[in-house]
Amino acid sequence: EIEWRVFLVNSGSEATDLALRMARTVSNYRRQKKQSADISNNSDKNILEQGSNRNVIALCGGYHGVTTASDEVSTTLNDNPRSLETRPPWVHLVPMPNLFRGPHRMPTKHRYSLTNSDERIAYEEALAEKYAEAVREKCSQLCASGCPPTAFIAEPLSGNAGGVELPKGYLEKVYRAVRQVGGLCICDVVQVGYGRLATVKDGQLSGFWGFEEHGVRPDILTMAKAAGNGHPLGYVITTRDISDDFQDCEGSFFSSAGGGPVSCAVGMAVLQVIEEQQLELNAAKVGAYLNAKLIALSARFPLLIGCIHGHGLYQGIELVDGRHHQSDEDKQDMLVEEDEVLPPGKEIAYAVCDRLLDLGVVCHGTGDFSNVLKVKPPLCMTFEDADFFVSALQRCCEEGW
Repeated sequence: EIEWRVFLVNSGSEATDLALRMARTVSNYRRQKKQSADISNNSDKNILEQGSNRNVIALCGGYHGVTTASDEVSTTLNDNPRSLETRPPWVHLVPMPNLFRGPHRMPTKHRYSLTNSDERIAYEEALAEKYAEAVREKCSQLCASGCPPTAFIAEPLSGNAGGVELPKGYLEKVYRAVRQVGGLCICDVVQVGYGRLATVKDGQLSGFWGFEEHGVRPDILTMAKAAGNGHPLGYVITTRDISDDFQDCEGSFFSSAGGGPVSCAVGMAVLQVIEEQQLELNAAKVGAYLNAKLIALSARFPLLIGCIHGHGLYQGIELVDGRHHQSDEDKQDMLVEEDEVLPPGKEIAYAVCDRLLDLGVVCHGTGDFSNVLKVKPPLCMTFEDADFFVSALQRCCEEGW
C-alpha cells in the first residue's frame, strides 16, 4: 500500500511551485544517483550538485499559477497574450489535446460521449495516441540532448483552456512515457478537484480528484481553491518515497502560514460540508443535467455555439462566429469532416457575457481566444439554477446581445 505525504501551503500557485521544485530535485537526484552508483567516495550531496536540469513538459494553453515557476508553465493566451514568446528554455510545450479546435479533431457526430459507440471509442483512442506521440517525441528529443524531462504537468481537464477534456487514454500513455525516462508526473487539480468533475456510472460515484476517470495515479498532486472555499489554503500530495528523496536533498520544508490551525480547521470544515451535503453527488447529477441542456442548445444554434466542453460542474461553452457562414446542415458536417471549424467568436463572447449579466448571470470568457464561456458554479448549484442559466443563454441566442 502506498504511503502518502501532504505538504500544506497557502495557494494553488505555491502548490505548483513546490510540486515543480520537488519533481526537479527528486528526478535529478535519482538520475545522478543511478549514474554514479558505481563511483566510490561520491556523497549524495555531490551527486545532487551535478544535477541542474530543469526541463519540464507542459500543455500549450494550460494554466497553473502566478508565481515565477508556476507562470513559466502557464501559456493560456487569455491570461498572458505573450506567454508563448516569453517561456524560458527549460519549458517544453506539447499540443493541448483539444478535440474541437486542436490539430487532431473529433468528427461532429462523435463529439459528445452521451452514447459511447464502438466507433466513437475507437476515434477517441486514436486521437489520444496522436496527442501522446507528441509527448513521446519531446521526451526523445530531450533525452538526446542529455537533459531528459524532470516532470510533466497537466490538469485532468484543462480549465482555463475552456474546460477542455483530455481524450481517454491520453494521460495513461503520457505518464508511461515520462516515467520511462525518469520524469515525474504532476496532476494539477486546483480548479477541478473536490468532486467538481464527478460522474455516476453504473450506480457508482467517482471523480473526487478528477484524474480517476483517466485510470492513472500521479506522482505529485496539487490542490487549492476549493480546499479552503475562499480561505488561502493549498497543498501538495506525493508518495513517501518522493518525499524522503526530497528531504534527503533539501532538508525539511515549511510554510510559515501554510497548515496553521485556522487553515486546517477551514480545510476540515470544507471536507465535512462536501460529505454531509453530498456535493460531489450533486455536481455529478446537476452537471449531467446541465450538460445535456447545453448540448441541446448548441444543436439549435450551431453557428453560435461550436462545442460544449467539459462535464460535471466544470464546462465550457465555445462560442463561434458563424454570421457570414451558410447555415446548411450538410455544409456544417462537411466542414467538420474536413477538419475545419468556425472562427472563434471572441467579440461575441464579450457581448454575451455583458448580456448575461443584465439577465442575472455572472460569466466570463476563457480559452486562448477568450471565446469560451467558463461554467464553474458552486458545487451546491441546483437544477433550478441550471435551468435559469440555460434560459438566460437561450435568450441571448434568440434575441441577440
